Order: sequence, then structure tokens, then C-alpha cells
Amino acid sequence: MPKRIRMSRQHPWRADNPDAVIVARPSRWGNPFAVGEEVTINGWGEIATVTMTPALAVACYRDLMTTRLHRDPNDMPEDAAWVESWYTGLDEIRGHDLACWCSLDQPCHADILLELANS
Repeated sequence: MPKRIRMSRQHPWRADNPDAVIVARPSRWGNPFAVGEEVTINGWGEIATVTMTPALAVACYRDLMTTRLHRDPNDMPEDAAWVESWYTGLDEIRGHDLACWCSLDQPCHADILLELANS
């Protein structure tokens, strides 16, 4: 079963995982939601500024991927090419280990990609 692995400059992680796909920023798969970034959330008439935590960044990535991937392209024609490229891209990472800089004991968007590509 494919898994998430942590990239490191300390040891040759690539030697053990030559077929792993790098999903870190700035790759095609990078999470656009950066940990530590201040974001403004507007919901139910309330506006709040919060600091993006690892869990919140992953939750936002999950929402983006599941909302976009399951959208009917006819509803938003301008998104059709983007959605199609993601479906094709999931085929490219299916069955591969995914590598990111995130600590293995922290949430990571690679977990979302593994779930989407291998379900």
C-alpha cells in the first residue's frame, strides 16, 4: 500500500524510495495553504483572522480537492480543464509513495492525495 514518506537533507531518502512522487511545494501537488499564514475566514456573517495550523491547512486542502474534483464541469466551465488535469494527475500518482517535508506525526496534504488516488 502506498504511503507518505518524509524527505530529508540528512539522509538519502530517495535511495529507499526511488519511485516516490514529490508532492511538496512548489510541485504540482503542493498545498497552497501555508502553515503559519494568517487567513481571514468569513462565515455565517462573522469575520475572523486565524493562523493556519497543520490540521487547518490539511482540512482546507481536503475541502479544495474534494469540492473541485467532484464538481460538475458544466456548472463551472472555467474550472473544467483544472478538474480534468487533477483526474489525470491522480492516475499518475496512484500506487506510488508520496514524499513531502512534513513530519510523519503531523497532518499532511499528502495523506489526502494518497486517499484520493488510491481509493
